[in-house]
Amino acid sequence: MTRLSEVFSAAWVLTVTLAAMLLTPAVSSAQAYGEPDRAAPGDEMIQRYLASEALRLDAQFESDLQSQEHLQQRLPQYREEYLQMLGLWPLPERTPLEPAVTGTVEGDGYTVELLHFQSLPQLYVTANLYRPRELKPGERLPAIVYVCGHSNCGRNGNKTAYQSHGIWFARHGYICLTLDTVQLGEIAGIHHGTYREQRWWWHSRGYTSAGVECWNGVRAIDYLTSRDDVDPQRIGVTGISGGGAATFWIAAADERVAAAAGVSGMADLESYVGNRVINGHCDCMFLHNTYAWPWTRIAALIAPRPLLFVNSDADPIFPMDANDRISNRLERLYSLYGAGDQVDAVVSIGGHAYRQDIRQATYRFFNTHFKNDPSRVTDSERDLVVSGRAPQYPIPPERLRVFATDDDIPADQLNATIDEHFVPVASWQVPSSGFSAWQAEKLAKLRELPFRSLPAEIPAASHVSREGQVERIETQPGIQLELRHSEQTTGSEAQRV
Repeated sequence: MTRLSEVFSAAWVLTVTLAAMLLTPAVSSAQAYGEPDRAAPGDEMIQRYLASEALRLDAQFESDLQSQEHLQQRLPQYREEYLQMLGLWPLPERTPLEPAVTGTVEGDGYTVELLHFQSLPQLYVTANLYRPRELKPGERLPAIVYVCGHSNCGRNGNKTAYQSHGIWFARHGYICLTLDTVQLGEIAGIHHGTYREQRWWWHSRGYTSAGVECWNGVRAIDYLTSRDDVDPQRIGVTGISGGGAATFWIAAADERVAAAAGVSGMADLESYVGNRVINGHCDCMFLHNTYAWPWTRIAALIAPRPLLFVNSDADPIFPMDANDRISNRLERLYSLYGAGDQVDAVVSIGGHAYRQDIRQATYRFFNTHFKNDPSRVTDSERDLVVSGRAPQYPIPPERLRVFATDDDIPADQLNATIDEHFVPVASWQVPSSGFSAWQAEKLAKLRELPFRSLPAEIPAASHVSREGQVERIETQPGIQLELRHSEQTTGSEAQRV
């Protein structure tokens, strides 16, 4: 099948979450996020319409819950659609990773390998790999891909802000690979491309920074499974915020993920649109919703593998009303497989951050599924990074750099411009013969992807009211326009315009 960009690129229907920037609250219990626009005459009407569309799409998740058989029949189609909406269909070639370790750091009971690999040629992923300091010959350990949130650590990379997690996992018999993200890594690219950088061509290109982070996670698993100290049957993924979203992206895309713990990484369309929660988010939190999915369907690609859904009760960008709805949907989804015990939800009291109970729950979750050890974690607060004016780190961030100096950064890196390369531009020309068949094929692809939401036949507007020369019509539910009739005189004839 042709890659989305190769059919004149991505969805004309911007994901509802990306199309709607400022909307009124959809339900009374919703936590409003800022005031909606009211400057233009149509603002309120359009916002109500988009909020109702978000509710309609979320309601379609019910169709996935008919039966396990019904869902299983649709999973191959869902997987292809999902990858298409991330800009990953067909999957890019798994080119050589070219891994390189540039140094090590020795700690109390653990070793950190400073390494990089290329998820695509010249797309460098900088990472810190934490492992037990002493490894038994031939022993294969469970492995965690830790995906980072939006912590700005400058030249050191945001992986250094989450070092306490890698240290804990290594001390407890895991391999933990902590990845820098594109925007906040050692080689800085861009996540916030649309509203911040005005790169609206990302939509027509079919590019989202979520797709890059997902692919980097998939290739991180490729690297881990190549190591002789990793058990390929026990690979997990976790992270918070942007890393929470990436946890869902990666686990849904790669069935080698045996267990996933997403922390503050998913809401639903009702929240993103109706609450205007999208205003607090980054492009890397969203795919292009070409196929008009209910957002929780992403988790359908993870079930029935173990999943921990972690959130906080006062998190403004992952509000509790959305958490409650998604938790309920996840429980019903997993029950289709007879796997209700494989999904759990944790709510912590507080804002958008890690706290002791979140760390304890996440570590205990992986111990339970990878070590058959459900006992309570009692040492989660060791080696924490303390933020503030005088931040404190178990390991000085500079020591965790993969590229120690700017001169060490590869000159051929594409990280800074990966949005221009990740989803290829279509290359085509009009054939000298067989034009009709060629045209029909291209039109079919346009109808299937970029213009998917347009009806085959656009229905006529309906009459609403008429007062004098002003007629009101409705073009879509709730979208009304005013037409003003006027008469102009040409000679002795009056003509309606």
